[in-house]
Amino acid sequence: MSNVKRYYSFLLGIIAASITWSVVLYLYIKLGNDLHKSLPKVISANHTIQNAKEKQVYKIENDIVLPYENSLKSLYYQKKKYFRNSEKLVKQLQPVVPVASNGLEGELGLVRTIEDQKKRDEGYKNFAFNVLVSDGIGMHRDLPDTRHQLCKSQTYSQYLPIASVVICFYNEHYTTLLRSVHSILDRTPSELLKEIILVNDFSDSVDLHRNVSDYVTSHLKDKVKLYKTKKRLGLIRARMFGARKASGKVLVFLDSHIEVNTDWIQPLLSRIAESKTNVVVPIIDIINAETFKYSSSPLVRGGFNWGLHFKWENLPKNTLKHDEDFIKPILTPTMAGGLFAIYREYFRELGEYDSGMNIWGGENLEISFRIWMCGGNLELIPCSRVGHVFRKRRPYGSPTGEDTMTRNSLRVANVWMDDYKDYFYKQHPYARNMPYGDISGEGEITEEPELPELRMVPAEHLPGTDIA
Repeated sequence: MSNVKRYYSFLLGIIAASITWSVVLYLYIKLGNDLHKSLPKVISANHTIQNAKEKQVYKIENDIVLPYENSLKSLYYQKKKYFRNSEKLVKQLQPVVPVASNGLEGELGLVRTIEDQKKRDEGYKNFAFNVLVSDGIGMHRDLPDTRHQLCKSQTYSQYLPIASVVICFYNEHYTTLLRSVHSILDRTPSELLKEIILVNDFSDSVDLHRNVSDYVTSHLKDKVKLYKTKKRLGLIRARMFGARKASGKVLVFLDSHIEVNTDWIQPLLSRIAESKTNVVVPIIDIINAETFKYSSSPLVRGGFNWGLHFKWENLPKNTLKHDEDFIKPILTPTMAGGLFAIYREYFRELGEYDSGMNIWGGENLEISFRIWMCGGNLELIPCSRVGHVFRKRRPYGSPTGEDTMTRNSLRVANVWMDDYKDYFYKQHPYARNMPYGDISGEGEITEEPELPELRMVPAEHLPGTDIA
């Protein structure tokens, strides 16, 4: 009898264990399938696109700093502090990963082969955006007209000054660069465009310059001029190099990963024609670095904090009370720096950029202060829209590893800020002993009479002084 009970217990144990393992295996398979479905698909050469019912849109984290690509170290801090008054802008910067669709646009970013995956990964490493999508778009595309409705009925003089567009690039993606050029040629009246000056700032890739040169010679030689510097100058000096090659009455500086929108240049030139001391900035629309989707940016103006970081700010109250206010020039304390237009002779009279600055960083605040303190006006022009690819990071730095942002900011503080520079040092106490080069030549311009400290960047535009 005891043996029967023992065998019976043993049989029950086997049955219980079998049931347990069956449940475990079922959950494992079920959860594994659900997890697989919840992840973006990487499609290999032997894998076909799933049924349309299975397609989903996936949100990804992408804390983008507008308008320049700041270091990862300051990304979180800047989003929380600088954009607290621009929640709409931050929400617009959240990208959507492209998925398969019946149309071409939805399939541009799909990885179908191992080669596609390699190209996409190397693109993010080298350029910090999705080259698979960019190449799929090609040299030309239509863009949504993001202007206010009243902009579309504006008329401009037939006698606007002619412009030279200056684009500096360093290790830029070939298709993205040439699409920038074609967007200008496609949407700019020929009589208003003297030339497009491309400055290759001694890019590492030999093939890039040769390929761009061949393309310009074959397709664009009437309007586009390509130069290559003899050594790495950095954005600031490369722009000065390009400006000195220009012959148009107006200089328009643009980044190398942009797309201009409909009737973008007429509002800029019209405002400069009214006064040579008007320096004008288009509204910077958003081109998503993952999807290359083009979307409208809200009206915000440029500001800064005592650490001399650029930030976006809401417009003062009552700035936009009537429809007409949405198309009027808007005074801005500072500009992002990547995109602006200036009368060429006035740029020269101002002393151009600070030539002692290295590579990148701080030049946008420096030129903003220079404009305001030397008799100019800095304005946003709502009827001019230019899209810019916003990246998580800059894919390049100083060749020597130097912290050029801090060094250049030191020059700004010591040339232009007088007693206000103490606020900068309170934000960056480690910078007190950092070298920043000779500023004697730059400082001479501040000796002119009737240049009060930060003229037209007065109390309501200055950062708060309670920084302890």
